[in-house]
Amino acid sequence: YQCDIDIVNVDGLPEQCDSDVASALLAAYKAIEIPDVELHISDRRILYSFMQYIDHSGDEAAITRTLDK
Repeated sequence: YQCDIDIVNVDGLPEQCDSDVASALLAAYKAIEIPDVELHISDRRILYSFMQYIDHSGDEAAITRTLDK
């Protein structure tokens, strides 16, 4: 199955909207009783934030190159 939700023509949208879309997707799947739904998020901002948290913020290029292989 596949389900997409997009927010269109909105300038200056807070990043919280991304999590709202993910939450809406999961709620929709639950409402129509599709079992075992997994949500995969691919957003380098999350990775970069994590690298900054573990004090590897200068290694973005090398780390993302390794993960992409």
